[in-house]
Amino acid sequence: GTAVHKAFLDKEDVVESSNYKTRQSDNFKAEHAEAASRGKILFPTNELEAVEGMIHAVNSEPRFNNFLNLPSTRTEVSLFAWDHKRDMMLKGRADILNIVEGKAGDLKTCTSAKPENFQETCAQFGYFPQAGMYMYICKLLSIEITKFGFFCVENKAPHVCHINYLTTKCEAYEYAMDMTEKMLDAAADDVHSEKLETGWGNSTLLQLPPSLKFKKS
Repeated sequence: GTAVHKAFLDKEDVVESSNYKTRQSDNFKAEHAEAASRGKILFPTNELEAVEGMIHAVNSEPRFNNFLNLPSTRTEVSLFAWDHKRDMMLKGRADILNIVEGKAGDLKTCTSAKPENFQETCAQFGYFPQAGMYMYICKLLSIEITKFGFFCVENKAPHVCHINYLTTKCEAYEYAMDMTEKMLDAAADDVHSEKLETGWGNSTLLQLPPSLKFKKS
């Protein structure tokens, strides 16, 4: 994902090819470390085609680039805001932010950009509250964001691109903000508490996880 972000947001080519087919060998790991010291990301041959395919896809997608190339669009914007309600500092780094248009976005590599599938991905990986957090921080900074888009590119050929977005008038936004508020409340309770609380007590009897119970049956 980092290589795709660099190529699309910074127009920086950080991809280097290795002669090794996988990441497992010590030689590849040594090569990878040397490349990283030069600001490059080394990929084994079995991953290189997919990475280059995603980079080509995002850089060739008109809808992505039309928004990215607007004069008022900024990329990788660091955001800091004091949450007076909870008495703590909030921070984030938006991939794409356009204050004039009232829009923000995040570039995502994914298995499927199809709306029905990506909705499930958002639920599984917490993308809804991620969008909510960015929008909340912007609100604290008196920046009105009315649309947040996930700029999706599939990690397998033909590397379909699609913008899945939410607006301040949709159900997903209401859920995102509700989850964001709950997460921030929990974080504030932890920050301002002198006692560390995990939520799972001091000790627990181990049980078989669902995956092993399924195999057992």
